[in-house]
Amino acid sequence: MAYAEEARTRYAAIEDQAIDATGLSAQLTYAGFPPSWQLTNRAMEVLCLGLLALGHVNLGEPQAGVHVARVALDMSPEINNVWVQAYSVLNLNHALLEVGEYEEALRVTQKGVELARTLPNPTLLFFMLTVLGAAQQAMLRLEEARTTAHGVAGPDRCDSDTVVSSACNLQAVREPGPGW
Repeated sequence: MAYAEEARTRYAAIEDQAIDATGLSAQLTYAGFPPSWQLTNRAMEVLCLGLLALGHVNLGEPQAGVHVARVALDMSPEINNVWVQAYSVLNLNHALLEVGEYEEALRVTQKGVELARTLPNPTLLFFMLTVLGAAQQAMLRLEEARTTAHGVAGPDRCDSDTVVSSACNLQAVREPGPGW
């Protein structure tokens, strides 16, 4: 976390100049960001804040994670980068679910899905729909979670495609039985 905080501080101190994203292409392509786009130092600061938020959650400090993720999400519209805005939602969703703020997680993630649908690369939309289903599942909106899973994986892909295992977990959600 110290390195993420240091990187965030450095990006905040530099003027908002475009930089080439090719050195980050593997990580960012995995998350849905086209490596040919320019990243600004401000965008990198937001991404660093997202890493810090996840670090806080993983260290058992979910409230701190929520705070940092909210800062990242609040900053992201200022830089006019839809990809960074949507990516910030993922980090905030994770932290909100950890602290039990399910309604806010659902509300924020629904907006994130709308943003992700505007991007040319479907990878971020896949992740966004997966966390949307997790928020729906946490709120016991099981039918909605199953519908979301179908949107991610398709109704007949869960049996054979391991890439969509998160969506399959949502699809496996069942109504509580009589012994529940």
